[in-house]
Amino acid sequence: MAMNTEWHQAHPMPHKANLAQRVSWHRLHAEHCDCRPIPPDIMIEIDRLERSKNKKTYRPR
Repeated sequence: MAMNTEWHQAHPMPHKANLAQRVSWHRLHAEHCDCRPIPPDIMIEIDRLERSKNKKTYRPR
């Protein structure tokens, strides 16, 4: 696993990051660096967000 040091220096995790900030940071991190996998709690949230984004809303006729 290779660490992209330049990316890490330019994109630090925000101090006391909330869940949305952590999800956003880890998504970008996965695109630019291979130093570690996305933590399970963040993957659960990403999956939940993807499912809700793809879910069609009920529209009565």
